[in-house]
Amino acid sequence: MSALRSYVIGAIGAVLLVIGIVVVTTQPVGFGWTAYAPLTDVTFSPPFPTPAMWIGGIVAGLGLALLAGWVGYRLGRRARQRAA
Repeated sequence: MSALRSYVIGAIGAVLLVIGIVVVTTQPVGFGWTAYAPLTDVTFSPPFPTPAMWIGGIVAGLGLALLAGWVGYRLGRRARQRAA
């Protein structure tokens, strides 16, 4: 694998990780305190985690796995070059 392709894979992993983290952390809150008494006895409990949080977590996990694989590849290649 060429060095440029190796760095592109590492960059893609880092970008996926950042996108996943941004998606997970920027979800709007659909619950919280309001200024009036509830009109019913039923308490609203939103689904947690939301589907967008699941997607963000999966994207972040894929990016982290790709980045970890890239780091392992680069470290192994460097160790092999030193030994030769």
